[in-house]
Amino acid sequence: MRKSSICALLIVVLSSFSCFSQEQKIVELQQQYEEVKNKDLAKAKGCATKAVELGNQVTNDSLNAISNYYLSEALFKYNKISEAKIVVKKAIDLSERTNNLKILSLSYNVLSRINYQLADYIESLQAIEEAKKNAEELGNNEILHRILNTNSRLLKKTNNNRKAIALLKKAIDNKDFTEDENRSRSYNLLGIIYQTINKDSSVYFYEKALRIIQNTDNEYYKALVYSNLGDLFIQKDNYKKGLEVIKKSEEISSKIFDYVGLYYTNSTLATYYHTNKNYKKAIELYKKTLQLYSDYVEASEIAHLYWLFSEALYFDNQFKEGFLYQEKYVILKDSLFNVEKNKTFDRLQTEYEVEKKNSQIAYLEEKQALEAKQRKLIIGAGGLALFVLLLLVFLYRYRATSQKVIREQEQQLFIQEKEQLKQNEKIKRIEGYVEGEEKEKNRIALELHDGIGGQLSGIQHMIMSLPENDDTTVLSKSIGTVAKEVRLLSHSLSTSFSELQPFESLLATIKARYQNHFDIEISIFPEEEVKNLANTQKIFLYRSIQELVNNVYKHAKASWVQLSLTIADEIVLMIEDNGIGFNTETVPDGIGLQNMAERTQYLKGEFTIDTKENEGTTIMIKIPREDA
Repeated sequence: MRKSSICALLIVVLSSFSCFSQEQKIVELQQQYEEVKNKDLAKAKGCATKAVELGNQVTNDSLNAISNYYLSEALFKYNKISEAKIVVKKAIDLSERTNNLKILSLSYNVLSRINYQLADYIESLQAIEEAKKNAEELGNNEILHRILNTNSRLLKKTNNNRKAIALLKKAIDNKDFTEDENRSRSYNLLGIIYQTINKDSSVYFYEKALRIIQNTDNEYYKALVYSNLGDLFIQKDNYKKGLEVIKKSEEISSKIFDYVGLYYTNSTLATYYHTNKNYKKAIELYKKTLQLYSDYVEASEIAHLYWLFSEALYFDNQFKEGFLYQEKYVILKDSLFNVEKNKTFDRLQTEYEVEKKNSQIAYLEEKQALEAKQRKLIIGAGGLALFVLLLLVFLYRYRATSQKVIREQEQQLFIQEKEQLKQNEKIKRIEGYVEGEEKEKNRIALELHDGIGGQLSGIQHMIMSLPENDDTTVLSKSIGTVAKEVRLLSHSLSTSFSELQPFESLLATIKARYQNHFDIEISIFPEEEVKNLANTQKIFLYRSIQELVNNVYKHAKASWVQLSLTIADEIVLMIEDNGIGFNTETVPDGIGLQNMAERTQYLKGEFTIDTKENEGTTIMIKIPREDA
């Protein structure tokens, strides 16, 4: 008896030790996954798969939730959508059991992206809401940023670009969102959206995403952004730059075993050669793409490539093989159509069943409502007398309390009127300052143009009357340069000149004035909307750009300035430089920036500064749109 007890105890101890050993291996595999998930996709998938397999041998739901989430993420990157959905649902179930809000919100985010890929947009939106709810309860801002990025993808897919852009810009502006990887994702998504709106703006956003992601070790996302940017350059017929960037994407994707990325880079290269009538090279790349990477993309992508491949074969006089791939295209498209048709039938069937149930529920509810109405009628007759009595008591007490409320409201109204008077005084002060500033600028512009400009012209005429030699030639040229600078300055200060000139000409004047000091890139979208701006807003934007570019010249020591103006329901002006920046806590705002902030507030807008020492400065002004 004693020996059997000792044996049982040994079995329990050994079993516990074995479980502990297995759990330790799972933790190590999870750590390895985190280290390589964006640097070696094949190894990451292997680590996650092994962790899930070991997890089936233990009963630690918390560990298994993490392993299943990791595996769903790895499968999604390889476009194994159906498998990923099964695994992520298991991760959600295990996370709910253990109340692991972090893994729960991340798993719902992956589920949303999976449903988005499957075109189940309602389910995708529901998963986003669940992810957001758990992330907000957890208080994790970086997960919230990731969820906002997913939400913007869904909005774009459902043709709601305006809301998607607003959501992404809000995420970028949020000071609580600090992770570089998520910020890069937001800029990349803006690039994708703007690719169909304004390709120049799209280039800016992709390059911004690249500059940020370079500070991280996320090779997977670097390859993705390079791929998007290279494809855009090729669309813009900048083939040299496009091929250079696509090659970078292909190099990174090969290194990290990103087969989805390799599919897109190779198909883009094939399309490039196809467009440029190098059919043999295109055929070689189409064949390589289909043989090596077609298992990692959706059937609709393969069908599209079949069509292009058949066309390239046809132009290369390979008619028989071209016909075979055209047949493959037709068969696959028919298959996809039938799948879509079945989906539609299932959806209609579900809607019919729901409608039928709703009708039954409505009948029962109507019956219950009628019975309740009869009960209420009996109770109501008895309660009417009691109600009249209570009403009399209430009226008496109401009269007493209403007098007190009226006095409090009068006091509150007095305070509000006092605050309104203060606000009106502030507005008058701002208007007076603006009016005085414009008058003074006009006076200085007139003095520069008629006074100093005239004197310089007189001096130049005197010099020209002197015998010509090297000194007089140099002096005449210098006087001409100064006269040109004076004329530009007087025009930039003159309100009447600013009102009469097109906005693009005003910006060209600013660019000409500072072109010897730094590069200025200007992007306006949409360009034709500038003509519809109210005159006050046009002058405000021009003066703001003058002040901000002059500040860059005086203080920033920058080599380039990027100016972006977007005109929609609101006007967004963004000026970014690569200068030395400044610490907003130790360096106070100058008078110019303070006045600009007050004038922006007066126009019911927002004025924000994003800067750090040695990291450049971004200033954004948002004001409501006001048409002329």
